[in-house]
Amino acid sequence: MKKKDFKIKKILVIVIGMGLIISLSRSIVRLLKLGNPAEELKKELLGLEIEKENLLKKKAYYQSDEFIEDQARNTLNMGKPGERIVVLPEDFLKEEAIQEAKSLPNWKKWFEIFF
Repeated sequence: MKKKDFKIKKILVIVIGMGLIISLSRSIVRLLKLGNPAEELKKELLGLEIEKENLLKKKAYYQSDEFIEDQARNTLNMGKPGERIVVLPEDFLKEEAIQEAKSLPNWKKWFEIFF
């Protein structure tokens, strides 16, 4: 009987040990998959701080007189008192660029590209 009880205890210890090993290995695998949450949170925090700085810069620009003047000139086609606004047709600029490109000989074009 003692041998039988010893075998049962031995088998029971082995089964419990295997259960603990399996449980521990699952926990280790889960932790490895998660990685280091503190490092990930630090990276996310750094990204959010950079985004915050960019947004503060944009806010300062949008509240500045420079932005207001830029919008008044470009969007609303306004100017300062006594200032003259000259509007050139789009074709004029394109034709001028084409004529300038055609007037240069090829060797000068290549020279400008490389030097």
